[in-house]
Amino acid sequence: MRTIKLVAITLIMSVFSTVVFANNAPNIAKKDSKVYQQVRTEVTSFIQNPELKEHGITDEDVKVRFKVNNENEIELLNIKAESDYLKSFVQKKMENQNVQVEGIKSNEIYEITFAFILR
Repeated sequence: MRTIKLVAITLIMSVFSTVVFANNAPNIAKKDSKVYQQVRTEVTSFIQNPELKEHGITDEDVKVRFKVNNENEIELLNIKAESDYLKSFVQKKMENQNVQVEGIKSNEIYEITFAFILR
């Protein structure tokens, strides 16, 4: 009888822990969605004209992970860049910017890679 209770409790605990962990997964925006494309276009307008030549950068990709909060402001989660200059530049230009895109979901995570090329 004790074994049956132990197995039942273990089973119930594993079901509840699975549900809890499943609900904590972040919602990542799909790159092929219309809202994602509009957010990307708007965010791109924030990060125009970095001084690449002055910092010896010919080309570099910067990967940015962010979410938009309830007030439609950008909250940066992660920036991956080789140069400290571009990392700082993107952070200054994007952080707390207001995004005006219809249909945007708060707390949805956006992952965008920007290619900076010296011309």
